Amino acid sequence: VYFSDEQQFDVQRSMFDKIFLFGTFRYDEFSDVDHALTPKAGINVRLLKEHDLRIRASVGQSFRVPSFNDMYYRGFSNPDLKPERSTNFDAGVMFQAVEGGHQAFEATYFKMNAVNKILFDPTTYLPVNIGESSSTGLETTYRGNFFDGILAVNAHYTLTDARKKNQSSVGDSSYDRQLLFIPKHTANVQISVQMAPFVVSMTHLIVGTRYTSEDNLQSLPAYRMTDVTVAGRFFWGNLTLTAKAEVSNAMNVDYEVFPYYPMPQRSYRATIGMEF
Repeated sequence: VYFSDEQQFDVQRSMFDKIFLFGTFRYDEFSDVDHALTPKAGINVRLLKEHDLRIRASVGQSFRVPSFNDMYYRGFSNPDLKPERSTNFDAGVMFQAVEGGHQAFEATYFKMNAVNKILFDPTTYLPVNIGESSSTGLETTYRGNFFDGILAVNAHYTLTDARKKNQSSVGDSSYDRQLLFIPKHTANVQISVQMAPFVVSMTHLIVGTRYTSEDNLQSLPAYRMTDVTVAGRFFWGNLTLTAKAEVSNAMNVDYEVFPYYPMPQRSYRATIGMEF
C-alpha cells in the first residue's frame, strides 16, 4: 500500500517564490520475511528565481527484503536472512545557467544508517546480514547542452564512505572498515555530439578500489572503461530505420568486478531496427 502527497506554494517575487512539501507512506508485507511501514518527508525551496537556485532535503525510512535467490538459490543462499532496514537523510543544492548554453549543477549530501544490511560474503559465497552500518557521502551531477543541442555533456561523481558500525566479537577486525565491494569513488562522463542524422557518444567510467576482505587488507584495483556508440535514425515514407554501432571497453582494459572473474575485453555490437 502506497500513499503520497505533494503541496506547492507560489509567490510572485524574485526570492523564495516556490516551496514544495511532500510526504509518502508505504506499507509492505512479505509472507516469508516480515512487514514494514516506511514514511518519508521532504522539502524543496527555490531561493532565487534567477538561475533556478534551489535547496532541498528529505528524511525517511527504507525497507529491503532479501531476493528470492538470496534465500532459496541452492548452494548460494541463506534462508535465515533478515530484511534490511534503514533511516536515510539527504540535503542538496541545485542551480542552472544559460551562459554559453544550458547548464545545470546539483550536489547532494547523504547519510544512511542501516540495520541488517545485506551483503555478499566472498569467503562463503553466501549473502549475509551486517548488524549495523553507516553510509555517508556526496553526489555531484553536471549537465550541459551547447550549440543548440549539438554538444551535450553529462558528468557524475559519487564519494561513499560505507562502514560496518558493530563489533561481531571482541577485537573484530571488520569494525569501522569500508564495506565489501563498495568503492569510495565512482565517476562517469558522457559526451554526445549530434550530426544529423547521427549521434556519436562516448562514456568514460571510473570505479575506485573495492575491498574484498572485511579487514580491508585485500582489494580489487580501480579501473577505467570507455564505451563508444554511433546511432542514426532515417525516415523513408512511413518507415523509420534505426542503426546503432557500439564498442564496449574500447581501450581493451583488463578488470574484475568480482575476484577471479575477469570481465570481457573490447567487444562490438551492431543493431538495426525498423518502425512502421
